[in-house]
Amino acid sequence: LSSIDRDNDRRQVILYPHPTPDTIHIQALTSFVLTAYTRLGQLILQPNHTHPIHVCDFSVGLYLLDVSDGVRSSPKRFVKY
Repeated sequence: LSSIDRDNDRRQVILYPHPTPDTIHIQALTSFVLTAYTRLGQLILQPNHTHPIHVCDFSVGLYLLDVSDGVRSSPKRFVKY
């Protein structure tokens, strides 16, 4: 593997279960900072929030989660039902 491939592997982020009624778990190979937004761009989760993310009180819908390792960000979507 090239160094680029190894870097991409380290930044891989997996959210599960998807969709979810109550909790989002995050699996990543590096430490990360989370920030979540509604699809209209309203901040709903402050940076440095711990995980798993409990979404019981969120309205049903689509949300955007920014997962950052301090160098790069990886936007992810999740659905709360």
